[in-house]
Amino acid sequence: MKRVSCLGIDCALLLPLDTFTEQQSLYHCPGSRKAVVSLVPQSGLCFLPSLQPSGQPSLLMQYRESGLSSSGYELSQYIRDGADHYDPTISGTWSLAQAAPVVPFKFSLPHVAVCFGAGGQLVLVCPHSPAEGQLAHVELHSLEVILHDMKELKELQAFPGPLVREDLHKVNVMAFCQQKIATSCDLSTQRGRDSALLWKLLVLLCQQNGSMVGSDTAELLLKDCRHLEKYKRQSPMANVIGLTDDEWMARQPGTLDLITGEVPPIVETQAQIVEKFTKLLYYGRKKDALVWAMRNQLWGHALFLSSKMDPRTYSWVLTGFTSTLATNDPLQTLFQLMSGRIPQSALCCGDVTWGDWRPHLAVMLSNKVGDMELNHRAIITMGDTLAGRGAVEAAHFCYLMADIPFSYFEAKADRMVLLGSNHRAGLWAGLGARCV
Repeated sequence: MKRVSCLGIDCALLLPLDTFTEQQSLYHCPGSRKAVVSLVPQSGLCFLPSLQPSGQPSLLMQYRESGLSSSGYELSQYIRDGADHYDPTISGTWSLAQAAPVVPFKFSLPHVAVCFGAGGQLVLVCPHSPAEGQLAHVELHSLEVILHDMKELKELQAFPGPLVREDLHKVNVMAFCQQKIATSCDLSTQRGRDSALLWKLLVLLCQQNGSMVGSDTAELLLKDCRHLEKYKRQSPMANVIGLTDDEWMARQPGTLDLITGEVPPIVETQAQIVEKFTKLLYYGRKKDALVWAMRNQLWGHALFLSSKMDPRTYSWVLTGFTSTLATNDPLQTLFQLMSGRIPQSALCCGDVTWGDWRPHLAVMLSNKVGDMELNHRAIITMGDTLAGRGAVEAAHFCYLMADIPFSYFEAKADRMVLLGSNHRAGLWAGLGARCV
């Protein structure tokens, strides 16, 4: 370390810090005007302290304050203030520290915090800055007071829930459901009747302690129908039976039978129809007997006879029988389901020209086929069709029968969140206290 003489004092030559490797403390020798300068771990040049370890001003400070030196400005550049006095007890070992990632604040300014508390309380925390010593101001508001003039509050107060209460009797729940049917459901509209059906289902579940079978639901569906529709039967078409127009006309009443030589009467009794069927079989005319039976609605005779013949003939007679049923007849639904197909009613229900959807669902619930998966898919398909036509309540009834689980609002692909509410149309679309 080089030393120089400055104003009669031996001082260490001021050099950059990186040229030194060791620290030394400053100490003043009594009776001597020599001072040893220690290095300060600070970037740049090292500075001379303004105080001695004893607390007395250093010689440089005394020279500057006495005015004896003309280099007071230069001395001030190398004298540190007492507040920056180096503490020799602090280690001189330095280490690099990685800057930790800083997470930005979620809120840049103080804001109101609100939450629901027990007993119908609304807890409100006013904006404050704890860093500035501000205390939090908490307000408690009663929801009953805030919502006193809202109709929804009265509906919620009338609700006997929570339904899991041990002291809640099912009679109270049933009375509540009956009241909702009487006051909230417009039975003159299809949607009102569908909404009432959901409430009646809840009543049925309460009555039977949550246990029911398909026939119970079918009875509920048919009881809620305003009237059972009369499905018109149709005459079997000539092309279905497999006859040409000339053959069909030759077999009409009043036409001479070239084989028997008889003219059948215009109006025949059931006994006469059966006798003619039997007489045709006397002559071995099985196909003519089948046509005669099918034309005169002797489907039992025709189906039994064809079943003892070949499969093609049996299928032909069966097709002729189903062609006599109306397209929207629930029997069509049953026969198509038993044939291993999704019924046409599941794809067309909800249309005005199709009729009521309930008899079709009733016949599917009461007549479970061997393939339970087919039953399940048919009921879900009917629910999807009704939902696509805007009949949300009817669709939810089908989903309940198919044991579709409830989902949450963000899952738009799922079928059901709240009964009677279409979660795909938005949060507030059709949402009310009745759904909650």
